[in-house]
Amino acid sequence: MERVFSLRTAGVLCAVLVAFATSCGGDDGPAAGDPANTGSVSGTVTFMGNWPATGDVQVAVYSSLPPAGPPDGYTNPLGPNINTYNYTIAGLDPGVYEGVIVSWRDPGNPLSSVVIGQYSGGVAVVVVKGEDASGFDIVADLDQAP
Repeated sequence: MERVFSLRTAGVLCAVLVAFATSCGGDDGPAAGDPANTGSVSGTVTFMGNWPATGDVQVAVYSSLPPAGPPDGYTNPLGPNINTYNYTIAGLDPGVYEGVIVSWRDPGNPLSSVVIGQYSGGVAVVVVKGEDASGFDIVADLDQAP
């Protein structure tokens, strides 16, 4: 009987210690991508040319050009045969972004892409917490995709 009491007591004590330890963690602030602490970029893409038979077309935002890694934000793949697309890329950390790019990805090699359009309006892409940076319009030439 004494051994059962000891195991039961040890189990309760362990549960209390785990609960205490997890409740004492420091607050590291808001999580990355928290909508209250991020902003967005938006605009309109106007497509010229013929939609490629294969591959994905997406809009992406990069903090540096040429890109040194994955985009900071991007849209879902866009549907074929559209003439214009109003995009919004949300969840971006506040700061200056060097590139808003429309690209085509090869389905045989998804790590490669071909730039078919890029924002070049001469205004910096500045994302402010809780705001939408709008008017970053792009013309994309679909005939640049292989």
